[in-house]
Amino acid sequence: RARLDAWGRDPVKCARHMAKVIFVFALLDKQAMRIAEIPAYLSQVPCYGELSGAFLGLDANALAEWMLADLTRARAITVTEGVVRATMAA
Repeated sequence: RARLDAWGRDPVKCARHMAKVIFVFALLDKQAMRIAEIPAYLSQVPCYGELSGAFLGLDANALAEWMLADLTRARAITVTEGVVRATMAA
């Protein structure tokens, strides 16, 4: 309940969380993505542009860079030889 209340008070934080969760689920579905392909993927999926346009103000390249760094730090993804995969922590 506290997390929901926090997201209600901070829609940017909620948008960041939503973008990361949607991306990790996409990774689970695809099994892997090349880093170089991620900005184009984010550009093609409307929800990322909508979240970024309304709350984050990042283009697809900046969104990919931020998201990959944050998800790596959280150990939700691994990056090996330019390929991104979801971890068991996801």
